[in-house]
Amino acid sequence: MTPAQTLVKAGVRVSWVDDRQGTSQIGELEHVRQGANETRITPLGVLAVYHAPALPEAAAHWKIECFLRSDIHFDGARPEVHPGGQEPNYPDDFLDDLLDSLLKDGVVFQPVWLNVHHGRNVEYRQRGKILDYE
Repeated sequence: MTPAQTLVKAGVRVSWVDDRQGTSQIGELEHVRQGANETRITPLGVLAVYHAPALPEAAAHWKIECFLRSDIHFDGARPEVHPGGQEPNYPDDFLDDLLDSLLKDGVVFQPVWLNVHHGRNVEYRQRGKILDYE
């Protein structure tokens, strides 16, 4: 059973939004900052986790597809959004912390493979009220 959230490191969590009976899951990677009167959440990316079957050239294993925002740049422990053509800047230990936390919480088991993709949201559409401040 997957927990509702996995703490990656101080201020960074994965909120699991889908669980297919332990064989695949989808989660939102977020940075959370607690202010005096509010909680600020910065979306960092999306995780797709699934169990890949054995193939002639590879053993069965857990596979993680991590899609990180390319406009995120960490200034110390805080992420900041920098639109434009800059390279993403995540802490050096970010991916190791992510993988270790998923193993620790039992979301995945060894053997496990993590792929990382960088991209940016170029457009969106919305129907209905979603955000509190709208």
